[in-house]
Amino acid sequence: KITILNCLVMAGFIDFLKKLLKTLVWLVLLLFVAFPIAFFCAPLFIACQVPEALCRCGCLVILEKGLRLPQICTENMLEP
Repeated sequence: KITILNCLVMAGFIDFLKKLLKTLVWLVLLLFVAFPIAFFCAPLFIACQVPEALCRCGCLVILEKGLRLPQICTENMLEP
């Protein structure tokens, strides 16, 4: 028998499942996309510090975005 209480419980459970799925998607992106990109960008970011100071080519801006990917994924994973 369907009651209002059962509907509220199911609605809460469905919202929980949606949040869980969203968190798992962001976790997979963090582990398999964001971390490898950040590990690739980190040494390049360090190596480009001196050339960037000399010529202001703007390459550090792009590398910094790659370094911030794990932070972005984590923030999206933890938001309510």
